[in-house]
Amino acid sequence: MATQKSAVTEILQYVSHRIYLTSFRNGLKPAQWIALRYFADVNVNAATLTAYAAQIGSTKGTASRTIGHLIRQGYLEYVVNEADRRSKLIKVTGAGQTMLDNDPLLDLDGLIRQLDQRETKTLQEVLLKILHSKTIVDPSA
Repeated sequence: MATQKSAVTEILQYVSHRIYLTSFRNGLKPAQWIALRYFADVNVNAATLTAYAAQIGSTKGTASRTIGHLIRQGYLEYVVNEADRRSKLIKVTGAGQTMLDNDPLLDLDGLIRQLDQRETKTLQEVLLKILHSKTIVDPSA
């Protein structure tokens, strides 16, 4: 017999699944959208393959395949790291920024912006609490 889940857990499962499904848009997959968003928002010092892999909790090989696809599509590019010319940084191209202007998360952001300030603050606090729990941060725990 299946364990009974709370109504909130069920709703969160369906919301996250819908977000996942909407991320198959404009020829990109969810992991590719995540990478594109990461490099658009990250501090230039963290715009590296290694930092990205650490952020999403993947191997460098997996991250490299995702980044490689986005580079081949013209959405990301390697640039010389002026602070350390032996390394490369990754940046969003003009085509990548155009793609981000059609980010499927913008639909969700529009819905969240319709919440009042109290609802937004509560939702943010609750989601951060869940996100920072040991079980969510490290699924093997």
